[in-house]
Amino acid sequence: MSSETPGQRALRELVATARERGRKRHARWRPGVFMQLAESNVRDAWGSLAADPRREERVSAWLDLLIEAMGRGLVDEFTVAGPGSDGVLGLLLLDRLPRELGTLDAARMAELWNLGEALAREPKWIDLTLAQVLERRQTTCAEIESVLTATLETLHAPSPDTAPDWKGGDTEVLRIERWAPRFVPGRLRLVRPNVVALRDRESEAELAVSVFADGLTCVTSGASLPDRTTPTSTAAVAFVPGTLRIEDARWRCEGLTAWQHVVVSPAGFAVATCVDSQRLWVARAG
Repeated sequence: MSSETPGQRALRELVATARERGRKRHARWRPGVFMQLAESNVRDAWGSLAADPRREERVSAWLDLLIEAMGRGLVDEFTVAGPGSDGVLGLLLLDRLPRELGTLDAARMAELWNLGEALAREPKWIDLTLAQVLERRQTTCAEIESVLTATLETLHAPSPDTAPDWKGGDTEVLRIERWAPRFVPGRLRLVRPNVVALRDRESEAELAVSVFADGLTCVTSGASLPDRTTPTSTAAVAFVPGTLRIEDARWRCEGLTAWQHVVVSPAGFAVATCVDSQRLWVARAG
């Protein structure tokens, strides 16, 4: 005797029907992957929406977006390293939309899908940075547009007209192996006032380090970073083991024993690398 509940059976049948729609629409259809992603991403939402008369409508709308993503070959990249690892569209499809299905209708899901598609046409490092910001700020679907707008303004911001007020303090220490296990930090260059390119000493690959005024720092692939550089700050910089000095202010840099390279931004932060270390030190002005 089956232990399947009526609700579970209804979801299974809904997903199976969607699987057949996908098979008819797309020549290179992978029904097993579709079933796995569909069931794992909407199972919890389906149960929580048991009393919602629009439950089937909401889930069907999301399944149609999943069909589209799979048909266009987008889903495999999303599932390798988790939602957000391939940009905003992946984060929305496999994280935010299933999580908030009870507040979304088909029209709103389509809006968010179109937004993710548009951002996928941005340089890769921008799309990845936006996805990381949304994920780390735990942004809801209602907040997405405002957070993306503010983030893009920061990434594209020109150099400020006034010099930062360097006050000193503690530094943020980033362990680059979290994002790139074999990456060995080397040279730094300022590509925008709030964005630093970090080059690998061995492979010449780059990571994008985006520094936000509220304390958030994002590290992503540097794919499509611009070749041009932005003028750095003219502030006087000095270093002794464990301490970074900018003008008359000092920052404690625990573990920074052999300074390799530092870049100081007119936006009010400095980033430093150390010889033979996968760590990165970020010092903020205020």
